[in-house]
Amino acid sequence: MAIWQSGMNIMPSGAPENAGNFPCESVRATHCLKELLSWLDLFANAYIQHSNSDATQKARENSGVTCGESGLTEDQQMKRARRNRAMDNFQRAKNIKAEVNAYDNYDYTRFSNPRPWKSLNKWEKDALRDLKNGTLQREVDAAREAHGGTVQAQPFRLPED
Repeated sequence: MAIWQSGMNIMPSGAPENAGNFPCESVRATHCLKELLSWLDLFANAYIQHSNSDATQKARENSGVTCGESGLTEDQQMKRARRNRAMDNFQRAKNIKAEVNAYDNYDYTRFSNPRPWKSLNKWEKDALRDLKNGTLQREVDAAREAHGGTVQAQPFRLPED
């Protein structure tokens, strides 16, 4: 990631077009090593700063110490589960709506055998009703608000020159 951010050429002096800028290859090699060490220093400082940031510390705390065990409290886990359920219900209703629309429009590109409204189960009809009147969207918004948003560290970035 760091190499992509700073460019593939972290030693510009090593580029073929810069070969004529040095009196001999040993001077050029020394300059290339200085550029590489400078980049490694920049990388190390950025890594330490990222590791010590509050967001990274919080994300580490929430991810837990033991493999397979969350660092979230029981209340935080319940809020996350509520958010995930609300988002799943919303997406499921959107998929049912797309299937019914495909049936109405004779569109068999996404669904090989789309179903009409009359063949839906009661819970599927209820889900479509809740999608249409905005209940599912309000539940997603409320669950996201209660959850507090994403809890993750900022992406690792090298400082700009």
